[in-house]
Amino acid sequence: MPAHVVTQVDGVVKDIETGLPLQGVPVWILGEGGPNFYGQRWHLLPAKDTTDANGRFSIRFASDGESKSFKASTMFNSDPRFYNGSEASLKTRKYNVVELTARTSKVLRLNLKVQQNPYDTLVLTSGFLRDSIAGRRVDTALFTWYQPPSVTMVHVWVLDPVAGRHRNYFDYLRPPDPVQDTLTVDITIPNTADLPFNP
Repeated sequence: MPAHVVTQVDGVVKDIETGLPLQGVPVWILGEGGPNFYGQRWHLLPAKDTTDANGRFSIRFASDGESKSFKASTMFNSDPRFYNGSEASLKTRKYNVVELTARTSKVLRLNLKVQQNPYDTLVLTSGFLRDSIAGRRVDTALFTWYQPPSVTMVHVWVLDPVAGRHRNYFDYLRPPDPVQDTLTVDITIPNTADLPFNP
């Protein structure tokens, strides 16, 4: 596909369970082929939109000259309130009208404070979130999702270069009763050098 071929896509995003329109869902354009990451066939284009109060979005984008085909997607988890999105193939040089879906989730806000981290970098994983954080001291907020009644695991780890092993912090979060739209959890680690190794 040559570069600068313009395509228009309008559409709506609905809750996969209720069928109601969803506001605030990020919608991305993906290109097949060309530059990619992690060995994937598809890559993100700069074009995106966020659904309005009626669940509607509108994106006009130009081809990048490297992609063979394109699709609109709500599957790129850039907002922890939504997951399990869908995709729709697009016809280039055409006006496309599509309907996409997503599931809503509850937001988990992790307030992470590390008072000492002699290893410079740590990794936190929870839900779809995986974030590398640099710094000998950390004080930040990270966002992911939780799904009641399931337990959500939070895992923080560092690589101890002398021992050649990972030091780990684990926490297992049970959803509150009553369920909250946003659950805030404070995690304080005095010193990552004191965390236990893998069993």
